[in-house]
Amino acid sequence: MMNQEQVIAYANGKGFREASKVAPLYAVSVPAGVELRVQTREGLESLTTTAPTSLCRGLHNRDLWLQLVSKVEKNYDAQGEVSEDDSGQRIEIAYEEAGNPKTITFGIRKYLPKPNTRLVCQIPEEFEVKTSWSKDPLKGKAGDFLVKAGDTDYYPLGKDEFDATYKYR
Repeated sequence: MMNQEQVIAYANGKGFREASKVAPLYAVSVPAGVELRVQTREGLESLTTTAPTSLCRGLHNRDLWLQLVSKVEKNYDAQGEVSEDDSGQRIEIAYEEAGNPKTITFGIRKYLPKPNTRLVCQIPEEFEVKTSWSKDPLKGKAGDFLVKAGDTDYYPLGKDEFDATYKYR
């Protein structure tokens, strides 16, 4: 498995390509001070929000993550409340609050990505990178993409997810 230094060196040597996110996300706001447990792609995440946070859903109900409201508003344009995604699937956002399971199916807002270029590189073997938002390294499989977000932040993105949500520029 490639470590962070190796995967970044590989991507820098091969060359990053520009890509833009084109798929919407769906989100609900969570106020500061709420304890949440959310099943994300990386595993079960537990946290107490310290700032207004968005509980986000991507293409599928199982594709969940947490992101600061300020970052969602910086990178996406709100489109209004929806109950189904673009494919007609009912949107559900499941989580635990203070140990109680909850599922949200209403009050979910759709957001379209603003024009925003990311640098990406497909990685030929398993890798892991440390991000600014997770205490544990995130792992990518062979064929997944390394995404450069900003000057020093990187994250893995699955090949299928990349193909469904991004376009090369």
